[in-house]
Amino acid sequence: MPSISHSMKLTIVGALLLLLACLGALLMLDGQPAHTRANWLYNAAGYQQAVYRGQQNGKPRLLLLESNACPRCQQLEHQLWQDPVLIRELGSWQLVRLQQDADPATAQLIDRYRGKAELPLVILERAAASNYQALYFNRDLTAFSLAADPMTSAQPLDAHHLQQALQRWQQQSQFPNQLP
Repeated sequence: MPSISHSMKLTIVGALLLLLACLGALLMLDGQPAHTRANWLYNAAGYQQAVYRGQQNGKPRLLLLESNACPRCQQLEHQLWQDPVLIRELGSWQLVRLQQDADPATAQLIDRYRGKAELPLVILERAAASNYQALYFNRDLTAFSLAADPMTSAQPLDAHHLQQALQRWQQQSQFPNQLP
């Protein structure tokens, strides 16, 4: 059996290290491991897909109404939607991002839910789509509320408190359709 030269061994080791580096890069997206990203659907087509899936699996929907031109929406992205604790909780939800400026069908969908509320706005919706509730944020994105009046029962806006609120909401059987 022929022996492998020292330079051939170095080449093989180098190739294996390169392969490992490539695999590591595939597991990362935007600096986050694949298991710490939320699986969002997008705009009106994504909403329709979530409704269909909800009929199949019974998962509620979390709709994030936002706009590319909204600085508060960008702030909320970094403050909440990339948090690993919250991402784990979001695994039990159908997640849909509705961008105000995406297309006319998405803009109509946003208008249906938005009322007079400012963006960003989160809508929690049952799988049957007969029952939903808005989640309101205060001006500086330091607190949120599930109440019709955002100033009552406000909680600190962080991943832990939002995770608890989402869990409580899923345990409730009914909420009135509330929009401002």
